[in-house]
Amino acid sequence: MLYLTGISGKPPHREIRKVALGAEEIVAWRHHENPVECARKLKQSGVKLVALEITEDSVPYNECAYAFPMCLIVGNEYHGITPELLAEADLTVHIPMRGGKISLNVAVAYGVAIYEITRQAQSLK
Repeated sequence: MLYLTGISGKPPHREIRKVALGAEEIVAWRHHENPVECARKLKQSGVKLVALEITEDSVPYNECAYAFPMCLIVGNEYHGITPELLAEADLTVHIPMRGGKISLNVAVAYGVAIYEITRQAQSLK
């Protein structure tokens, strides 16, 4: 399930359709106005919350053993994840970077992290 929160665009939307190439019709999604409330509801239902953000306490995404079910939280392209939402996370992970830049485009970062998370989830089956 994909949870879209806050100012995130949501289907039906012409630009989402153009980029998603039809995936918006097969990926289950819900929109919640308040990301913190959404996170709390997920947590109450037993979902582990993992924030993808560089912080003093974050650990490399590929050095974690993820607990399932889980929700990967990614932030706003410019402002990242709010402190209130970060406080709800059970784990904060980051993608180690080399060179001058310290972050990736949010869609690229999500793709990198979810690949490892999915690999781990499939190895449990």
